[in-house]
Amino acid sequence: MLYPGPVRRAQICGIALWLLAACSPPGAELRPATGLLLVSVDTLRADRLGTYGYPRPTSPEIDALAAAGTAFTRASASSPWTIPSHMSLMTGLYPHRHGVTAEQLRLPEDIATLASLLREGGFRTRAVVSSIHLTSGTDFPRGFERLDYVSEWDLDKGARLLRNPGPEVTREALAALDELADEPFFLFLHYYDVHSDYSPAKRFRKGLVDAYTGKADGSTPLLSAFRKGKVRIGERGRRHLSQLYDAEILQLDAQLGRVLRHLDETGMADSTLVILTADHGEEFFEHGSVLHGRSYFEEVIRVPLLLRGPGVPAGLRSDNLASLVDVLPTALGLLGLPIPDAVQGMDLSLAWREGTMQGREAVLAEADRGLEVPGRYRMLRTDRHKLILDSVGGEARIYDLRVDPMEKQPVADAALARSLSNRLEAMTEEPRRAPAAPPLSAEQREMLQRLGYGDGAGSPGSGPPR
Repeated sequence: MLYPGPVRRAQICGIALWLLAACSPPGAELRPATGLLLVSVDTLRADRLGTYGYPRPTSPEIDALAAAGTAFTRASASSPWTIPSHMSLMTGLYPHRHGVTAEQLRLPEDIATLASLLREGGFRTRAVVSSIHLTSGTDFPRGFERLDYVSEWDLDKGARLLRNPGPEVTREALAALDELADEPFFLFLHYYDVHSDYSPAKRFRKGLVDAYTGKADGSTPLLSAFRKGKVRIGERGRRHLSQLYDAEILQLDAQLGRVLRHLDETGMADSTLVILTADHGEEFFEHGSVLHGRSYFEEVIRVPLLLRGPGVPAGLRSDNLASLVDVLPTALGLLGLPIPDAVQGMDLSLAWREGTMQGREAVLAEADRGLEVPGRYRMLRTDRHKLILDSVGGEARIYDLRVDPMEKQPVADAALARSLSNRLEAMTEEPRRAPAAPPLSAEQREMLQRLGYGDGAGSPGSGPPR
């Protein structure tokens, strides 16, 4: 369902654009964008942004982007962790189809990426990323002329620390935009700052983070220790961690504002399609755990999906189900390029460009990690229900998101469980086996441990999603 938000002047223009597109003769197209800026903010929950109803002032720049474009209110990640979700973002395929569900796997050679498709279409292709997961191991850089890695690591007295590399990502982004300004381009930006360690600068804590002197310092080792059952975090500590996360979003938001203002100041905004999303969210004790990677609750799976630019109505909000697999076909559609038949996602822009797209029936998420059996659980989300299926034990948990949006009480309905399980099985047929990537070095394994991705099987928080 599409509906206008609070009416502002820019939104009236956007709605007029939508109506113009809807009333155009069949086959008529508005002028497509000649540039694409795709931004992925690692670990960003949709429900912590003002445009999605959050009351704390975490996201003025992102909220302005949403007001000038179209927001999808029920977008889901394809996986609860970075690598499979980003591969879905770049291929338009769910993890079972692209096959890259672990660091040791590499994207099959015959799968096209958004970067490779745009490069074939005459676009310059650049990327600036700030996660080791998005470097060469899994072949994520496929199709990019150049990929710059801004490390998320810092060294302090010999110990590895995670830092906020946002300013460096932005600096590289602005330089890339200046270089690409006169030709069709695709620039992918990946910001790591919202991910733990939660270490916002002092100026971003003001008004968001209360005074606190306990042990909940926001570090990934502390959060991993909690997930292993080695430490306890009381109510004040839990509130402090959540507040630090909010301040991290505000700090990241300021960096996004710099990039978006640069587009405006250089005149590039008029011809650039901007898409902002995230690979997954983050747990804050809603279901007893922290971090991400293991569960399929809304705090981890629901992500922002915002579009702005040529052909995108302003001030429009859609509550149709959406997924990261939709980003590739939607971008290609708005850029006026063909969409490969193999893509599993949908061109979301057809809803306003041609009025032909009906809301999809279901979306998937899969390829969890950090459990005793990797990829043990799979999720199916329909308009009303969410199924979390245990592929080992066979247990099916169902939540009615209309009456239980916090997913506290599973529904006991055997017939519904069979129906949803059958639909899930039908949607995950023909899994793809990805080839092996080069073995991880000892240093890479250490980094993954530090990121919270290797803290052992069978630990507290690693059991069945509840």
